Amino acid sequence: MIKKPTAFVLGAGASQAYGFPLGAELVDQICDRIEHGNASVNTLAILTSAAGCSAEDVIDFVRQLREARRYSIDRFLEMEPRPDRVRIGKLAIADTLLFAELNSNLNNVHVEHDWLRYLFDQLIQKHTGYFEEQAKLLSIVTFNFDRSFEYALFRALRTNYRLSDAETIVLTQRVRIVHVHGDLGEPFWLKPDSPLAVPFGGAQPDKWIHYVQAAAERIILSHEPNRPTRNVDIAVELLRNSDRVCFLGFGYDEDNLNKLGVPTTLESASEVRGTTVGKEAAERKSDRPSLRQQNSPSAMEHSHLSRGERRDS
Repeated sequence: MIKKPTAFVLGAGASQAYGFPLGAELVDQICDRIEHGNASVNTLAILTSAAGCSAEDVIDFVRQLREARRYSIDRFLEMEPRPDRVRIGKLAIADTLLFAELNSNLNNVHVEHDWLRYLFDQLIQKHTGYFEEQAKLLSIVTFNFDRSFEYALFRALRTNYRLSDAETIVLTQRVRIVHVHGDLGEPFWLKPDSPLAVPFGGAQPDKWIHYVQAAAERIILSHEPNRPTRNVDIAVELLRNSDRVCFLGFGYDEDNLNKLGVPTTLESASEVRGTTVGKEAAERKSDRPSLRQQNSPSAMEHSHLSRGERRDS
């Protein structure tokens, strides 16, 4: 049970267990898909057509991406002065992450790594009124482009409460979800009548290029001039109004923390926690000052969301 306003801040690690790549993995998967393609989609042809460029341009983009040896394609694109190359990059991100959505394993994750199961088991109880009361206290701030959280929540609500799609849409939208850097398109399962809606994972191969283009248009890169800031403003406001803030799978990148106004935006929170999976002790120590609050000395404590550690929130 959630008893006070709570915000989850999600990084790439929050989606990893469900089949989504981390930064360096995304770079490698983009290159592999363009160089080798797959049985259902010719990625090189898709990107060439979508970007309105030659195949040689896309191949050269991949060559430079590999040679740059960056952990993140965002960092690579920050150094790219040509808008047409940035366009290829955004299309490549959209293509690879839509494919990751299509092949994600949302329903087949070991319980020790399935934090969505833990959370949904707390939220979805008794009757829809209970969920609606819990939803009022929950906010999701995600730096991920994928839409796995809202898709998994939609399906869990529909199945547990035996609702129609229309009823499930209303209930799912009770939870405030903001994608700081944009997403892979308006969720088709929430906005089926929207001409801009993109199904989870693209779904239809014959419309793949359309979905990749639609998703790329929604991706926001930090360095882009005149980038929209509405999502950032919403995220900052959600954190300011939260009494508990939980960072999950977050890398604590300085730019992203500054974007959220951390630590100032966390001043009203009585508790701030974050996972530190894969970080060395020295890295955890360097991250801690950015998040630690006067009333939460255990901030940045490594935590697991497993059944063995369930407790009321």
